[in-house]
Amino acid sequence: EDEKQRLEELRRLQQETSELIIHDLRNPLSNLAVSLNMLSKTMPDEVLKTNSKIMDIALSSCDRLQRLVDNLLEVSRIESGESQFFMTEIDINDLLQEIIKQFSVLERKNVQISLHAAPDLPLIPADRDKLERVLVNLLDNAFKYSPPTGSIKIEARMVGDEINISITDQGSG
Repeated sequence: EDEKQRLEELRRLQQETSELIIHDLRNPLSNLAVSLNMLSKTMPDEVLKTNSKIMDIALSSCDRLQRLVDNLLEVSRIESGESQFFMTEIDINDLLQEIIKQFSVLERKNVQISLHAAPDLPLIPADRDKLERVLVNLLDNAFKYSPPTGSIKIEARMVGDEINISITDQGSG
């Protein structure tokens, strides 16, 4: 019984420590995001135009880091049983196009992304943030393991009464 209590206490301490670290990461990351946005608004137009690709990469990378920190926090909440779903009606085509746009800014290798989605897909009830997180992670892995001049194919179609989304790459996995 004492060992069980010690394990529970260790688990609780680990949970609290993880949450503290995650929250401590958020502050400098938020400062970075605000600073980048301020720079993009205050730079002279000619400097901004010359460096637009670098700014896009920096802003996109900052957004990605924020999502990763949010993922860590969500994992922590799931482990503690505190995770909640915030369901709304989602247009999956719009979501997929937004995600592809995020990745196109990064210009990773020469990998081409193609989206093949049925135009008449219905709205779906989902937690938009969690669904986006899953799709971004899958697409990130597809990029990571694709050959330098490969391609990634995203498909969304109806299968029965469900929407089937597949992400196919040319990696070794």
